[in-house]
Amino acid sequence: MQDFSSEFPLAAALLPAGRDPKRPVPNPAWAEKRLLRCRRCSGGSGCDGVEAWSLYGPGEAITGFDAEAWQWEREVCGAWRERQHTIALRKAGIPPRFRDCRFATFVPKNESQAKALDRCRSFAEGFRAGETKRGLFLLGAYGVGKTHLAVAVAASLADRCRVRFRTVPALLAEARSAIRGQRDAADPLLECCDVPLLLLDDLGQEKNSDWVWEQRFLLINYRYEQELPTVFTSNLAPEALQEKIGGAAMSRIWDMCAGVAIDGEDHRKRSR
Repeated sequence: MQDFSSEFPLAAALLPAGRDPKRPVPNPAWAEKRLLRCRRCSGGSGCDGVEAWSLYGPGEAITGFDAEAWQWEREVCGAWRERQHTIALRKAGIPPRFRDCRFATFVPKNESQAKALDRCRSFAEGFRAGETKRGLFLLGAYGVGKTHLAVAVAASLADRCRVRFRTVPALLAEARSAIRGQRDAADPLLECCDVPLLLLDDLGQEKNSDWVWEQRFLLINYRYEQELPTVFTSNLAPEALQEKIGGAAMSRIWDMCAGVAIDGEDHRKRSR
């Protein structure tokens, strides 16, 4: 029987007890190399498949040896998947503070928050890029979980479609800077037009001007006409928000989204 346990100890440890000593073991050097890489892995950053496809696949880890098929069992490792998910969230524009917001970490404090969690989770589970037409409109006071739920929607979908999360005042400020030539980047408003799922946080907190009024309406109207799903959040009451953004924009939002009212205490005050 081939004894390579001293030369390939990690691979040898995965072989089943009592294996046929006359049958060769395939590619022990390859398995040992991959296992050594996994051993050195620091959350996925040490794997050659994290950012690109390696010869054997993305973030592939050796998990065992299949005695029946007589081959190494492999799967994409959890660290690589988590690393890719982090990259997807960063590309989506989700700020570091919110990157741990998930449905599982949202703790409802009342019935309206529990219903909002169910609505948002159902929306994410049923979402199909290119097929889903309507979005969500999350309304409620400060600190009741609107942003958490919006980010949870984005996080659950970021691995399978393009998602963009933007706070409305920051989006408009960046767009103004781009137009004035103060930023070396594409117009962020144009980047938001055709993304399969757009999440606009804190609608109504932007300072109005003729330019803001026009650009905000153009974005909302474009997505309305193209039937592209959008998730809005706002802490203004519907009447106050309509006064802020105009009746035409408000009418389109009601038509393109399902309204989700959330109430409760400000969790940011409770956490101090």
